[in-house]
Amino acid sequence: MPRSRREFLTQSTLAMLGAAALKPGSMPQGQGPGPTAGEPTPGAPPAFGTTPPAGPEVSTATFAEAEKIVQVELKPATIRISRFDILMFDGSEAQFEMSVSAGGYVRSVAHDLGQQLGCGAHLGSLRRTAAGAFTLADAHTLEELEPLADNVEALESNSIHPRKMLPEIPAVTADETALGRLRNGGQANLAEFSQAELVKVFSGQRDLVAIARRLAGTLFQPVVVLG
Repeated sequence: MPRSRREFLTQSTLAMLGAAALKPGSMPQGQGPGPTAGEPTPGAPPAFGTTPPAGPEVSTATFAEAEKIVQVELKPATIRISRFDILMFDGSEAQFEMSVSAGGYVRSVAHDLGQQLGCGAHLGSLRRTAAGAFTLADAHTLEELEPLADNVEALESNSIHPRKMLPEIPAVTADETALGRLRNGGQANLAEFSQAELVKVFSGQRDLVAIARRLAGTLFQPVVVLG
């Protein structure tokens, strides 16, 4: 199944050494520290969490000891950073916004940036602003939704339409005979002619019943059955 890009707004803390290289507008795309937008970039997940555990039984010292004892094998993966914009630089704080393919770790990007500057860096904040086709404009807070808790129609009108989810997969409406076969794990013919490998199967306009895989022509086998 295709994996979509994601966008993040993040704040990083850097030591003073080399920090002047991060002034907004001072680094043309593709030059200086940081990833080159649009270029495939080797990346790997961070070996440890951002903040060491703290408490009466776990100290920073024991966390440092664990780093020496536990060897974590990191498998690099190629990611694509299609946009990397420095929005603010103030002292040792730098704020940047980036768009990265699925599998990219923003903490690793901040770490690598600090390594290139020779001063080290870590994330102070991280906010996902987009996932695939969906942005913060499509999101609602719990406080906004709470008054609608007993109003199904209002909740539906404030939610993303089910057919817009997984936008890279086409949707098809099935009749009751085909739905019955798919719900029981059987194969069914569907009126879907796009030649896409996967399709979203609906009962009516809103009820997503299954994700099905094309076997041949219009014959499909369910991969996931939802209802």
